[in-house]
Amino acid sequence: MNQGISVDTIFTDLAKAFDRCDHSIIISKLKYYGLSLDLLHLFKSYFTNRSQYVWFQGFTSRQYIATSGVPQGSVLGPVIFNLLINDVVNVVKNSNILLYADDLKLFKAIADVNDCRELQNDLDAVNVWLEHNKLSFNVSKCSVLTFTKKIAPITYEYSMNGEELRRILEIKDLGVILDHRLTFSAHVENSVGKAYRNLGFILRQAANFSKEHTLKSLFSAIVRPHLDYACIVWKPHSFTHRNSLEKVQKKFLRYLNYKRSGQYSYLIPYAELLSSFNMECVKKRHELSQLNYLHKLLHGNIANPENLAQINFHVSPFLRRTHTLFYIPYLRTNLLIFSPLIDMQRLYNQICTLSGKVDIFRYNLSTFISHCKSLL
Repeated sequence: MNQGISVDTIFTDLAKAFDRCDHSIIISKLKYYGLSLDLLHLFKSYFTNRSQYVWFQGFTSRQYIATSGVPQGSVLGPVIFNLLINDVVNVVKNSNILLYADDLKLFKAIADVNDCRELQNDLDAVNVWLEHNKLSFNVSKCSVLTFTKKIAPITYEYSMNGEELRRILEIKDLGVILDHRLTFSAHVENSVGKAYRNLGFILRQAANFSKEHTLKSLFSAIVRPHLDYACIVWKPHSFTHRNSLEKVQKKFLRYLNYKRSGQYSYLIPYAELLSSFNMECVKKRHELSQLNYLHKLLHGNIANPENLAQINFHVSPFLRRTHTLFYIPYLRTNLLIFSPLIDMQRLYNQICTLSGKVDIFRYNLSTFISHCKSLL
């Protein structure tokens, strides 16, 4: 998108994914992955003669033997499913694929119609792979989203089993609303709306509560997650979005101050309220989340080689010490300027200019974050 090229993404939905995992196919793949005979016998025993029945309002159905499916709600179930579906990446030749449990996405940069055809070919190949593994797409829930800055991008008609996929302008993916321009405006509005609803619940149901600690715990449990979830992906940079997030917390702090003093005042500065109740603004929490991720990435605590490969270190051609660890190239568009990895590297460089004592490689995570807190 930074180069003016659109990206077509196909969001898929596997029909009854965990219920349709064929046991014989699972065993054959576990054998292919090199499990010992003892473990294979254990898994065969785990799957064989697994009986199930339905209970509803005191009535039970007759038992039947399940020949497919992995136990949901268990630790082992998702692992087995991942092993079953993991080799689907081998049939995707011209596009990119992302897998997260039963969530599968195909995407490709689109410069012309030939790129669209290649993406369609990969989609067809995945469809054939699913048939061989006794799985299938729920076509009615699959969709295409074109990420682009163009006014009139290429709109290719992608299809599954002869049925055209519907086109959308935004989608909620793993809890984050993605729009076709990656502005995250819809996600911010949705998060703020949910946060206000939960804050209203606290103000109504906890009206008789007197302990500040209890009210702050409730806020942290059911309001703050909506303001912070996956914030390193969608952290807002416009004043409007940042302000709408801060307003939620500001309203809560004014309520706490009312509980303490008996007066509901709009004149007390936000910074003073934060200091009085020992809380951090939303912007600071988002920045600390960025630094937390960056530290874990560089120390190998997060396995994301693609992100790690995009980290560029600043190497000075002169024999002098520099306060900027990361090299930030010239970037033309705001989309890339404020992209997550670039933004967190720039943030760390800014901290380094304030204090040369904050070393991301020297300190463990808790000490590093503690130093950063004092500088943000």
